[in-house]
Amino acid sequence: MVPFLRHAKGTGGRKTRQRGVAVLLTMVVMSSLLVGGLISSGMRMTNLRAAGERVQGTQAYACAEAGLNAGRDYYRARSAQWNMLIQQGHVFTEQAALPGQNRMQFEVRIFDNEDEFPPAANNPNIDNDLTVLLVSKCTDALLDKPVELRQYLTLNPIGSIGLNEKYGPAKYDLTTNPDPDGPSFSGNEPLDANGGLVSGSTQFSSSGIKAVGVDLRNDQLALSTVYTTLPFIWLSNSGDGTVSKINTETGVELGRYRTGPGNGNPSRTSVDLDGNVWVGNRNNNTITKIGLKEAGNCVDRNGNGVIDSSTGPNDVRPWTGTWGGGVAGAQDECVLVHVALQHGNAETPWDVRAVTVDKNNYVFAGGLTARGFYKLAPDGTIVASMNSHRGHYGAVADKDGNVWTMAGGQFYVERHNNNLTSVQQYYIGVAGYGIALDRNGRVWSSEWGNRFSRMNPDGSGLQIFYHTGCCAQGLAVANNGDVFIAGSLSQGYVHHYNNNGGFVYRYDIPGNPTGVAIDAAGKIWTSNYNTGTASRIDPVTRQIHTFLNLSYPYNYSDMTGFVARNFTARQGTWTVRQYCGASCLYWKSIEWKLKQMPAGTTVSVRARSALNVIGLANATWRPIINGQILPPDDTGLKGRVIEVEVKLTTTEDGVTPIVDWVEITPWS
Repeated sequence: MVPFLRHAKGTGGRKTRQRGVAVLLTMVVMSSLLVGGLISSGMRMTNLRAAGERVQGTQAYACAEAGLNAGRDYYRARSAQWNMLIQQGHVFTEQAALPGQNRMQFEVRIFDNEDEFPPAANNPNIDNDLTVLLVSKCTDALLDKPVELRQYLTLNPIGSIGLNEKYGPAKYDLTTNPDPDGPSFSGNEPLDANGGLVSGSTQFSSSGIKAVGVDLRNDQLALSTVYTTLPFIWLSNSGDGTVSKINTETGVELGRYRTGPGNGNPSRTSVDLDGNVWVGNRNNNTITKIGLKEAGNCVDRNGNGVIDSSTGPNDVRPWTGTWGGGVAGAQDECVLVHVALQHGNAETPWDVRAVTVDKNNYVFAGGLTARGFYKLAPDGTIVASMNSHRGHYGAVADKDGNVWTMAGGQFYVERHNNNLTSVQQYYIGVAGYGIALDRNGRVWSSEWGNRFSRMNPDGSGLQIFYHTGCCAQGLAVANNGDVFIAGSLSQGYVHHYNNNGGFVYRYDIPGNPTGVAIDAAGKIWTSNYNTGTASRIDPVTRQIHTFLNLSYPYNYSDMTGFVARNFTARQGTWTVRQYCGASCLYWKSIEWKLKQMPAGTTVSVRARSALNVIGLANATWRPIINGQILPPDDTGLKGRVIEVEVKLTTTEDGVTPIVDWVEITPWS
């Protein structure tokens, strides 16, 4: 801080009032608020007449500074009333305790900052960007003018990023930026034993950073050694024609969505690489895609500036129209695609029971009573189809792009190539039911009986294992190779085996589990058809938590995305948010440096921007070219808040790209 004039006494110990030389002190301080953002403080003191005035000036400055501190807390607690307080010209007053047991009254006023985008005229009575200006004033009779301090208060939850007075650039690279207060990949979050950010965090940290499936080693970004996924599970409600999105950390149902204009008896739910879910309807030939709102994947179809979507189990939005007729009749704006499976000479599957996603985020689907098998682009366009040897009861895609399906109730699994021009069947000697992959690409299957099997990625090396009791339906394989098999509609348990088929433990589950999946924390989830519940198993402590309020949940597919994000297409994401200040309008560039990108790995970056952090949820992602200069207009990245996502992928376990640094620069 700029040093203040020293305290002094006048003649005879009395405060003098001699006129002195006018002194102007201007201080600009950049720091961060408790909830993030930027602060700009200014101080002006004029005509400090002599030593007495200097004492009073210092006291008045301390008073105004105390006013800012108190004003931040006062107005932050009343952020929902900012517009009303601005319109009223509200003044917050209180006495500040000063050194020497002195007290002085401050008054803090709230003003709108100029938050409209040019050329629109600013409305001084309305806050649009969650940022206001506070002016703290303290008056003393010895001063010609009051001391005033100004400071921006923002509720944008963007952490301290070490920006300079021109709001940028912010370079995420602590190894070449030794400033201890500067930004780093880790954002000062808790580190693991290897010095990396603890993987699997699904919320933005205090520094505006979120990491899923990545480690931060020596402040460099790399794929994590721990497999994880997003913290959501999507469970089909066969009883009411909906699918539920549940937070796997809390067990809270965050949304419930129709899968068509009626009850299509939804069954298989397969999560894609972006966190969206594809749902197969067993009563007809349609599949439906529902976007993950938390990832910004929904679409504001009615143009009202918000995503109109379900907020929980009691908020199911209507859907009118015809089956397979698109999403125009769906009032929930997270419903993205609705397609009828009809294409070429392939048979039409009137009971969709197999859905999976490949390494390129394409979806494959088929039904049990017809041989037709379909490939769709992420937008729902059918790009290929074929008739397999048999019908399809479940599906999973491997890292090479092949898609494996279970011929339900028969003795074969089938492997399709990615463009659906060839299919090969493998005899497993088991009346198969569920199908899954492990970390090594081996294909596992379960049967409606007391056997389960494993084969190599090329179809060789079939091994048959046995379990006690009858029967089994869904199964899933954890990161360490352990296998979890759902007991089925007639058996209330989950069996736990190691990767060689050795029995580990039996979990008693209420309600007859049919589907099973791995969540972001490595816990095991089951869908319990008969009781309308879902259970979460901790395989370490063996504790079981059961969650209610579902309607005949019936799932066999990758309902958490764990398989897709780890075994099909190994990936991780690092996401950061920044706020560039009240005077910022556009973002100039995003640049990153690769330390290594071995064969089979990729690094891609996308970004979105908005006036404030609330607007990010409705903003559209756009791909970013490394170092490209974006125009300072509506065709660029417009907004005071930006969200940047860096995605790392690999096709080989243990091989990762490494990002040295990322630099985000606004137009100053």
